[in-house]
Amino acid sequence: MLVRANPKAYAGTLDAPRKIDDIYEIHDVTAQYYSIFKIRASGTEELGKIMDEVGSIDGIAGTETIIVLRIVKEDVTVRI
Repeated sequence: MLVRANPKAYAGTLDAPRKIDDIYEIHDVTAQYYSIFKIRASGTEELGKIMDEVGSIDGIAGTETIIVLRIVKEDVTVRI
């Protein structure tokens, strides 16, 4: 989920999503969006509930949700 936020309230907007169990990652990013949330949901109904919960957080100005159809490559190891 790509998240737009009110710039003056941005710092506070990250507190509530940290407490949502279905949000697995929160990334602070550049460009027209402020954050990217990685969400896992069992289906569209559950995803809709999570979207509603995120959309109701004070300071969130809007979201865009992108659904991953398949994972082509995912590597979570860190090479040092």
